[in-house]
Amino acid sequence: MLRYSEFKFPYQYFHLNFEFVPTGYFKSLDWDFLCMNINLIACEYKAEIHALVMMDTHVHILFRISDSKENFFADALLKKLRIQDANDSLVEPIKHQTQYINTYRYIYRNPVDANVIEKCENYPYSSLSGLLGKSVLRLNVFDQMGLIQNPMKIIKWLNQNHQVLKYSQLKDLRQPNSLSR
Repeated sequence: MLRYSEFKFPYQYFHLNFEFVPTGYFKSLDWDFLCMNINLIACEYKAEIHALVMMDTHVHILFRISDSKENFFADALLKKLRIQDANDSLVEPIKHQTQYINTYRYIYRNPVDANVIEKCENYPYSSLSGLLGKSVLRLNVFDQMGLIQNPMKIIKWLNQNHQVLKYSQLKDLRQPNSLSR
């Protein structure tokens, strides 16, 4: 689970948002292409991917990296993906646990809030789908929120409309037996 000490130098968390338009012919191939290239660049820069969603016009990535390399990581990724207009990308620092938790939720709820799908876990172009075993995930994703240990609680929380979580409420997501209700 996420600890306060993880937000201290040299490690920092970031939210990267950039324009990415899938070809439209085979969206699943675009997803695989995106995941494999993110994984390559993440390995090269020793970045940890925590959440990823590919929408029809853009991509959201929540990641952790050390030594202030977030812009180098973003530039290398955009270059690898052949994104021409990198000015529309945004690397936002995540300064504390509450911001991390709410960014995590924002990323996974993006398809729901865009009325693409009704439940977060059913969106196929999301690392959430892969973490839950619903699809093959072609990149390493670090599960800091304890999704694997508490799938029912985390999924329920993700699917609740307009609930911003405070750090003091994080303990409510923890549960010894994740399959009990």
